[in-house]
Amino acid sequence: MARNSHTVLVVDDEPLIRCMLADMLDEDGFEVLEARDADHALCLFEQRPDVRVVLTDIQMPGSMNGLALAHRLHSLRPALGLIVASGATFPQSDDLPPQARFFPKPFDMGRISAAVKELIDCPVIEA
Repeated sequence: MARNSHTVLVVDDEPLIRCMLADMLDEDGFEVLEARDADHALCLFEQRPDVRVVLTDIQMPGSMNGLALAHRLHSLRPALGLIVASGATFPQSDDLPPQARFFPKPFDMGRISAAVKELIDCPVIEA
């Protein structure tokens, strides 16, 4: 598929899941960055202002979990598309940053792909 200029950051401490998501998004034509935890994700995010969507697992080792990471990234860039996922924790909509989407694991890869494309095509308007 033809490359586009949209970058997606995938954050998951499970290498197999991270790789599976990255491969799918790569096949969809996105540039994909991978991070093993929130600290690594923040480092990449600061270096790459072209990141348009972040897909993060909630349960990860490190200084913060994926939910805290999503809130931190939203505070840094409110128009960022955010997808939060977990197989063990199921946050209420009030627990998520504004406009963030939650997906339970195991993933429906088609729904994840569609959500990323929708977030890229219809970015959140900053207030």
